[in-house]
Amino acid sequence: MEPGAGSGSLPGPTPWPPTRPAPPHEVRDAFRLWIANLVVGFAVGFIGGFITAVTAHPQGSTPRAPTNVGAVIGGLIGAALVLGLVIFFLRKMRKGRNWARIVVTILAGINILQSIPNFLSGQGVALVTGVLAILLLGPATILLYRPASNAYFKSPNYA
Repeated sequence: MEPGAGSGSLPGPTPWPPTRPAPPHEVRDAFRLWIANLVVGFAVGFIGGFITAVTAHPQGSTPRAPTNVGAVIGGLIGAALVLGLVIFFLRKMRKGRNWARIVVTILAGINILQSIPNFLSGQGVALVTGVLAILLLGPATILLYRPASNAYFKSPNYA
């Protein structure tokens, strides 16, 4: 009889390297809320910028091209880098890295604190982004500290 076969014998070999369990639904939902915040935030910012550019010119006048194209390109590159970094942290958080959960929590706190004046201003795009940040990132942060999430982040770091 082969070792590990039959009843009452030792379990079969464990895979190496061991795999981390799937994240609980709280972590997956927090990840989704963050992604929704990023997508909606960039969409609202883009639409708001477009509306501002269109309405900033009196009727009959032609809009001027930006005088400093380098600043616009630099801003786009900077936004892409920040977006990439946030997505990197979110992916590490979803994989169970506790340090990434802490970074994501700090980013959510900063985002929510910056959104409060926007929310209180009650004006257009600022109001929408303020409300969305509070409604999406508040619950996302709470989900990351629920008991199932805490157990997931405290489990051994496999990969």
